Amino acid sequence: MSARSAPEIGTTPERQGHLLDIIDLSIRFRSRGSEVFAVTGMDFHISKGEVVALVGKSGSGKSASALSMMGLLPAASARVTGSILLNGRDLTTLGNRAMSRVRGREIGMVFQDPMSSLNPVHPVGRQIGESLRIHLG
Repeated sequence: MSARSAPEIGTTPERQGHLLDIIDLSIRFRSRGSEVFAVTGMDFHISKGEVVALVGKSGSGKSASALSMMGLLPAASARVTGSILLNGRDLTTLGNRAMSRVRGREIGMVFQDPMSSLNPVHPVGRQIGESLRIHLG
């Protein structure tokens, strides 16, 4: 990990227009008495209207990073540090109930594994609509 000082959090002039800010994100997994670093010091932002692809080798931390942004990593085995700002609000400070309200309403994820991704047999609109009905009523 780098010895950077803690960044100021919130909507600053340089962050205005950013939908998502990832600041010094690090993810460690506890395994058999030791820690494995999956991600160290990730920094990026996504502006409103921007499309971004997270690309890397297998095992490079893409899924762990996305799961941390969604608040879906198991607290018992994963340690997430840094800041995940969605419209200036730090998602890492939200409890489970508050994060559940954010998921599906403000942030979402299309998973890459076949059991939880979009099904090509069913219309995409119906599948996305199902998610919206669940989260928005």
